[in-house]
Amino acid sequence: MRAAPVEIANSVLSEIEFEAERRFPLESGGILLGYRYPSRREPIRVTAQIGPGPKARHKRHRFEPDGAWQDAELAGAYEQSGRLLTYLGDWHSHPNGPGKPSKLDRQTARAIARCREARLPHPLLLILHGRPGDWLLAPHRYRRRRLRATRALLRDYGKEAE
Repeated sequence: MRAAPVEIANSVLSEIEFEAERRFPLESGGILLGYRYPSRREPIRVTAQIGPGPKARHKRHRFEPDGAWQDAELAGAYEQSGRLLTYLGDWHSHPNGPGKPSKLDRQTARAIARCREARLPHPLLLILHGRPGDWLLAPHRYRRRRLRATRALLRDYGKEAE
């Protein structure tokens, strides 16, 4: 059985592209929020994202988020949603680079999958690659101990989905 595609709100993709262009040619990133369901037939729905944070470090081939800031923002978003919105994984940019996960990307996905606090055995990794005005999205899911390319569908979610 093939896993369902990832559904991404158009507004989230716009925010991610804006952040990537703001930091270009350096990498940037953030975390993905939304809804996941127990069945593999139900899509994962990405309805929000949290950016890198004020103390994030942006480099040419590496990005280090402001983890403490992101954790606080995630906790606030979770409470504000009535404890329904959940952490789905991470996104980052590969300016002028490929959409293929790096060794560090694979290690990070494996660490998230093994982290008990994350409660996320199959994290999502979105790589935005290219350059301003010409970005491509490469979604991956960690399954069976490796990152696997998956399909993404863009959706217009209203406030009722969030």
